[in-house]
Amino acid sequence: MEAFRILEPDQLTVMASPVRQQLLRAMSTPKSAARLARDYKMSRQRIGYHMRDLERSGCIEVAGERQARGLTEKLYRTIPMAFVSAPED
Repeated sequence: MEAFRILEPDQLTVMASPVRQQLLRAMSTPKSAARLARDYKMSRQRIGYHMRDLERSGCIEVAGERQARGLTEKLYRTIPMAFVSAPED
């Protein structure tokens, strides 16, 4: 685990969303987007939208896959690290 990671302004924007903060807390153990959608009573598409941004910013990663209802679901987990924000020059 990295001790610190300096975030770029666009990464801070991704993490500033209250919905994304909830999702990050929930994914301390691997979860699928479908499971998160049920837990938070949101559409699967809305959860997927937020998870794509979290994955692109390096906040979550694929932890595995499983078969469910004839489909392959990806399981995601947070990437543990401490965050430090540096002011722009």
